[in-house]
Amino acid sequence: MTIPVGTQIPGPAGPAGATRRGQRIRAAAWALVGVSTAAVVAVPARLPFYDYAEWLLQGRIVHEILTGGTVDGQRVTEIYSLLPVPVPNLAAPAGIALLNLVLPIEVAGRVFLLLGCLGFVAGYAFLVRRLQGRPTVLEYTGPIWVLGYFLDRGYVSYLFGLPLAFVGIAALQPVLAGRPLSRRRACGIAALGLLTFLAHLIPWGVLVLAVLMHAVVLARRARRREAAALVATCLPAVVLLAWYAAAAPVDHHLSFYTSLRDKALALAEPFQAFLRLDPFPSVVPTTVIEVVVVLGLVGLAVDGLRARRRDLAHPVVLTAALLAVVAVLDPVGNVNSLTKPDQRLVFPAVLMLLAALRWKRATAGRRGVVVAAVVLLAGLHLVQLLAVQSDLRDLTSAARRVVPPTARVATDAVSVDGGCGSTVGPTIGLPALKWVDVDRLLASGQLRADLQETSGIALRPGLPPAGLTPLNSAPDRIGAAIAAAGSPPYVEVFACPTDLRGVPDQLGDGYGVAAAGSNYLILERQAAG
Repeated sequence: MTIPVGTQIPGPAGPAGATRRGQRIRAAAWALVGVSTAAVVAVPARLPFYDYAEWLLQGRIVHEILTGGTVDGQRVTEIYSLLPVPVPNLAAPAGIALLNLVLPIEVAGRVFLLLGCLGFVAGYAFLVRRLQGRPTVLEYTGPIWVLGYFLDRGYVSYLFGLPLAFVGIAALQPVLAGRPLSRRRACGIAALGLLTFLAHLIPWGVLVLAVLMHAVVLARRARRREAAALVATCLPAVVLLAWYAAAAPVDHHLSFYTSLRDKALALAEPFQAFLRLDPFPSVVPTTVIEVVVVLGLVGLAVDGLRARRRDLAHPVVLTAALLAVVAVLDPVGNVNSLTKPDQRLVFPAVLMLLAALRWKRATAGRRGVVVAAVVLLAGLHLVQLLAVQSDLRDLTSAARRVVPPTARVATDAVSVDGGCGSTVGPTIGLPALKWVDVDRLLASGQLRADLQETSGIALRPGLPPAGLTPLNSAPDRIGAAIAAAGSPPYVEVFACPTDLRGVPDQLGDGYGVAAAGSNYLILERQAAG
């Protein structure tokens, strides 16, 4: 049969054509999810995430140590040393330092955040797909979790380590389904365990617990040799943990929750999609958005969960349940500068339990609704961050103008109860500006600061007090906190306007106001006499 030239030949209308259309729809959905997630951390000029600025500073210090850098003619290795132990919290300082070899430090930090957030989205989606065995809308929900509480806290090493744990757990599923545990797969799981350990201790603990639960299930199925091989994949990182525990020069301290209210709040905080960025009044109604997000997740579960439940003996379910129990019973509020470890256990527990439940196959309609909701939520995060850019720019400009590059400074990010402005319903916030003065240090080439104990960097003994000392105090304890820091030549206080008015009285005549804004004061110590 001859077909005339110019005749339109219809495209495939059967299963092959539908498959290609489905692939294009899924690719477009993932593009929207990825771009909206990336925009939250890539677009704003300044990011007021609680601990992020410190990790940026630590990345710069590691870079200068590795490259033989100097500060005011003094080698950085004479100020700081790298601890000769495998510290399980190295993702941020090591990752940013390596990126800083080819990128400016601010860009290196931003790229690391991008990789961490997108890695979380991809890692969780991979775990969901492996557990479900088919496309479901749950795999698109990663941005809801990664753009919330822990990112605002700046716990970037933890967020970087969690997807490594998720990938490791996903890698166990073929073995659970009956595929033999090959030497190659076992070596891959062991290597992933080492990477997860060096990224952050808690995600590694999650991965180890999951490996042990899978080994128990294999042993009950009379696959004891494979179960033993699986347990053996944990040993290399266990050796590193023993090394760290024995040799790390950490000042050991332990504190406990003082009330059931504080404990309950700690368990609820990780699931906050929006936090207040104190002392900035929020431009988005955080409580209303939180209620809508919770209702949306409930609606998603009602629509998406299948009636047939997952076997409760599945090792991922067992892992999630054990993590949740430990988190609820854990009374520790801080251990060696690891704040609220229960939060970092209950968070993956809930995510893993959701991933292990049986979900309906994704339809075009369900996918469209979930992706649209995720993109909208990311857009609101971006709006919140863009709204504080002018205040951050004013603050950093004032600090660079007023504070000499080599001056010793105490920065006090005052704790806020309920926010600086009127809000609808209860909200949760954090003193976002604790490390904001790192901008001034990096701009002037200075690196001296009181760093967290959990990092792999130590200030050499016998040196004078650090140039930057970050503080957190209650509104009525600002003067006492500054005095405890040694009453340095310069003091920066970040607080609500009502709290700022009382700061000069707390400090007395020893300090005068050098610069002021709606949410900050920069004070200079006055000469005696």
